[in-house]
Amino acid sequence: MSFVLSRKIQSSVREYLSGCDFENPIAITLTMKQGIRIESNSQGSFISINRDRASQNLRHFLNLLNVHYHGKKSSRYGYRMPTIAVLEGTKSTRLHYHLLIDWPRLESEQQIAGRVLNLWGKTQWGFNETHVELNADRGWLNYMTKLRGKSDFASSIDWENCTLG
Repeated sequence: MSFVLSRKIQSSVREYLSGCDFENPIAITLTMKQGIRIESNSQGSFISINRDRASQNLRHFLNLLNVHYHGKKSSRYGYRMPTIAVLEGTKSTRLHYHLLIDWPRLESEQQIAGRVLNLWGKTQWGFNETHVELNADRGWLNYMTKLRGKSDFASSIDWENCTLG
């Protein structure tokens, strides 16, 4: 994809996402394990992370998070925290997600960080590097949607895991 086309897509995505109104925006970065060892019988094999596995892992994390805060309403009635998810990573950096989540209630940064680390650790691909910041602003959205660190900007937005009201 050309740089000019990536810039046009970036501009359109930023314009669209800036229209999302979050009441309590939290910025989260979640890092993936590069691979996992699967033990079967006497031989083990190594499975590497890829975009599909990363997206599925994030979906699992978001399900855990939504069940924690909304209980059975999350599965019965579709209660979800509004979320924007962007996948980043290259051959020289681990795959990681930048998230913007509208947190359902006010909590301290330490409480949220602890909850995120706990639930992320329950996923198969969750690596112990996470970062949480309260009061995310437009600057975080611009950082999430930067061109650097993405092999293909258009496919870096994980629309399957984005829930926008």
